[in-house]
Amino acid sequence: MLLNMQLIILFEDDREPARSQGEIAAIMAEAMAKVKADFPTILPFSIGIGRLHYSVAEICRSFQEARQALILGRFRQPENGITCYEELGVLKLLSHIRTEELDDFAQDTLEALITYDSHNDTELLRTLEIYFQENESLPLAAEKLFIHANTLRNRLKKIESILDVELNQADVRVRFYVACQALRIIRQTV
Repeated sequence: MLLNMQLIILFEDDREPARSQGEIAAIMAEAMAKVKADFPTILPFSIGIGRLHYSVAEICRSFQEARQALILGRFRQPENGITCYEELGVLKLLSHIRTEELDDFAQDTLEALITYDSHNDTELLRTLEIYFQENESLPLAAEKLFIHANTLRNRLKKIESILDVELNQADVRVRFYVACQALRIIRQTV
């Protein structure tokens, strides 16, 4: 079904056990690659996958989940991404909070870092965001930032100093991870 430049695909899965969202994502990745090969001039597009529901009455719920996966998945990968609703994690929760509240939380939590960046022409906030996007992997985050892992370690120490926190504490990491995710949502809605 076509709806406002969106292609909606519903399918029945009678397999036992039912396919996981990961398996469906793999099928959709193959389909996406085939579409791009057959239509090389096609504009970039993304895919959202909702959970499997077992009654006709829940089709709408699956559609809404797929829509939310599509919208929120663009925070991770703006184009040509495939996002499963099950993978959204904290973004599912944050998307239901008013933008003003998210902004207040992000500003309160990251204010010192934002101020430092603006006064010193640095990108420490971006460094922290990339670090979290890469699941706190020093090698992956350093590669994405085009810096050496030791440089990233030094930046993280500087961030800890500016924020007066220790990122090795779980509650601290969660607070700053959520604040970074909130900023991503705010940037998309502005």
